[in-house]
Amino acid sequence: MTDFTGFGNRIEFSVFGHFDSLSIYRSVLPFTSTTLPSPLAVDLKTPFYLDRAVVEGVRYYYMVAVHRGSETVYSPLNSVVTSQGVVAIITDGGGFLDIGSAELIWENTSSGSNLTFSDGDVLTFADSNNTGIRAPGNVINFNDGDYEISVYAKVPNVTTRKFLNIFMNTFNTWSGGTLNLGMGTIVEENLNYKMHIYFNSAASSNFIVYPYAVNTEYFIRLELKGDRITLYVNEVEAGWVPRFTVGSYSHLVTGYFGGDPNTQQFIGQMRKFRIKRLS
Repeated sequence: MTDFTGFGNRIEFSVFGHFDSLSIYRSVLPFTSTTLPSPLAVDLKTPFYLDRAVVEGVRYYYMVAVHRGSETVYSPLNSVVTSQGVVAIITDGGGFLDIGSAELIWENTSSGSNLTFSDGDVLTFADSNNTGIRAPGNVINFNDGDYEISVYAKVPNVTTRKFLNIFMNTFNTWSGGTLNLGMGTIVEENLNYKMHIYFNSAASSNFIVYPYAVNTEYFIRLELKGDRITLYVNEVEAGWVPRFTVGSYSHLVTGYFGGDPNTQQFIGQMRKFRIKRLS
């Protein structure tokens, strides 16, 4: 599997059984196991590699070789088009590392085991106030070009909060050009938001919603492009609103809203939280 992170093409793969080492091959043209280019990396011991020497807009083809003794097995050929990423959150020790072009350490605002992580970039949020991560400043001007915010999210049946916040461009302010992406729970009174993935803002009376089921993972993508803000769920267009001027606040936040933590706190699991610049 290949995935652009904003700081290179990230190659992850599964290897079953014992092996001695791994090699990775890369080319801008398709190839086979009998027409291999020079190896990009050799003698790898873990099934992960971050290819930093890439150019935006170029399609790269990758193949992995698994070596054991005198035997070698090759993976299928995979490809990815490199695009410009801004934020890509992975876990690094006890912190959260942004390997996008921003290259920042995001602050863990939770305490104890309220926010746990596994497999590099899977975040699990417990039911506790102010559990989330935030950038150390407002690192993106969303009015400068087109952007995409995306994440895989799965939540249980939550009865203690009204809103499960996925992303906001503000820590505790609700005015002006706010961006608010989240999921309404079963206890939310407003039927427009109840059990719906939603996007809304203090800057507009328009909003977008899409129904969801508990304990089911959804790929959620918010696109700020041209004159529209469009919400996609599992690559289905949920709707769009006219694009407005996005405000500049103190933090970008994932997982909660500091202005109302009692009712707005994500509970469940997120993975592969990304912000990409599209143009």
